[in-house]
Amino acid sequence: MGERVSKEAYEQLISDRPEKFGREEVNYREAPVGSSIACHACVHYFRRAVDGFSTCEIFRDEETDKTGVLPDWRCDFQTADGMVFPLLEEE
Repeated sequence: MGERVSKEAYEQLISDRPEKFGREEVNYREAPVGSSIACHACVHYFRRAVDGFSTCEIFRDEETDKTGVLPDWRCDFQTADGMVFPLLEEE
């Protein structure tokens, strides 16, 4: 078993915010009503259980940092499995 992690190491890990793509770079936009190709069905989308705040592992901007990623929006990199990207394939 490894050495226990300190609270300082924990705080450093939590504070690390890697660079992500911006809104324009991924074409973040509202999905058509009822579309299954939306953030809520994407492997990059994460919803925090304690309060429902949502985030994306590839996209962020100042607005989504405050309000969260909208589940019924989407971007060009929406994928259910990380292998098939339907919106990129439309091009």
